[in-house]
Amino acid sequence: NSTLPQAPNLSSYGNDGPLNTELKALKAGDPAWLTKWLTNAPGVKAGVAMPAFSQKNGGQLTDENIAAIVEYLMTLGTDKEPK
Repeated sequence: NSTLPQAPNLSSYGNDGPLNTELKALKAGDPAWLTKWLTNAPGVKAGVAMPAFSQKNGGQLTDENIAAIVEYLMTLGTDKEPK
């Protein structure tokens, strides 16, 4: 078994998930909202199956890990490459 934290499954990001289509379209391009969602999804939407990933909220990811994920997500559907 690896001691590394398990990364969130983002395979259906932007296609499926707990938010309706309108909200996804509005929020997908907002890095501050994505950070909030990845940090503590249950705090954003009560009852959601996605856990809080931030160490501050009982998860395994640091703020730097979450920032890197958000940076990557912001490149999806664009011609931008992560820095």
